[in-house]
Amino acid sequence: MKVRVKVCGVTRAEDLDMVLGLGVDAVGFNFHPGSPRFVTDRQAAELVRRVPAGVATIGVFVHQSLHEVAAKMDASGVGWAQFHGNRTSAELARFPRPWYPVLRPGEGETRLDDPWPTPFVLVDARLPSAYGGTGRQADWQVAASLARKRRVILAGGLGPHNLPEAVKAVCPWGVDLNSGVETSPGCKDRRRLEQALAALSPWRESPEEGVR
Repeated sequence: MKVRVKVCGVTRAEDLDMVLGLGVDAVGFNFHPGSPRFVTDRQAAELVRRVPAGVATIGVFVHQSLHEVAAKMDASGVGWAQFHGNRTSAELARFPRPWYPVLRPGEGETRLDDPWPTPFVLVDARLPSAYGGTGRQADWQVAASLARKRRVILAGGLGPHNLPEAVKAVCPWGVDLNSGVETSPGCKDRRRLEQALAALSPWRESPEEGVR
């Protein structure tokens, strides 16, 4: 089983180049104005131009309208939309670009069994006032249950200290790294990322096609 690696919340060209040099499968850019890792359309476009073919580019969107998300994807060049919020699969099925939902198990999350018409779903920690990048651990038990039925990208407080345990517990299709490989919000740390990738090395040896 190969576990794909996405590094989210990239804000700086030097971090992006470092992340790409370490061989990750996907990079994420946060378009939520309330995030400390927020980037504008123009900033994201400058970063996306540095990403080679074969590495997925993902925009993180929170509560924006589908029209606004499509416009930001056009302006920035990101290839995928990661939808935070409470939209249902029926609502998002109308979106004509590649996308996937973020599910946050816990009180108020009613969409775990929705028939998502997407290749995968992302499972993150549930905090009422924050959408990702919090360092809080997701519900691995729920994530593992979902992973038995579909491809799951696991997020939520992942880093060198717990990645092997997380992969063994959940069997995710991919992992999303953010605060666990940072020195501060939006500033990626090479040493921590190298340690995270080293921790994942037993699950990174089987070459398979990643997110495109």
